[in-house]
Amino acid sequence: MSRNVSILKQKIDQRVRRTRDRLGDALLKLLLEKPYETITVQDVLHRAKVSRSTFYVHYRNKEDLFLSDVDEFLEGMATMLLRRKESSNRIAPVRELFAHIADTRQFYAVMVASGGCTMFLS
Repeated sequence: MSRNVSILKQKIDQRVRRTRDRLGDALLKLLLEKPYETITVQDVLHRAKVSRSTFYVHYRNKEDLFLSDVDEFLEGMATMLLRRKESSNRIAPVRELFAHIADTRQFYAVMVASGGCTMFLS
């Protein structure tokens, strides 16, 4: 019985992850097209092909989605920087940072182009 519950939980988690990814990707693509202030939840829903009720299961509003994406991005960067654990090599964290920037260049481009960096830093 516990195996079935585990499999069900894994499937639900995968669906949640997919939905959150679709919403985050939609917001990033919209940020490449227009300023953050002009983007509505409806714009995100339309781009992600997600219902309004599904959006509100995951996020309170557009800002919550944005900050969630930023948190996820920063967590990924922190994980990448800690992955090496090469205390004797001071260059490794810098190399990891640049590798992370290369892997997530679309996110960085959107943050710079949209002025989003100042929003989450303040």
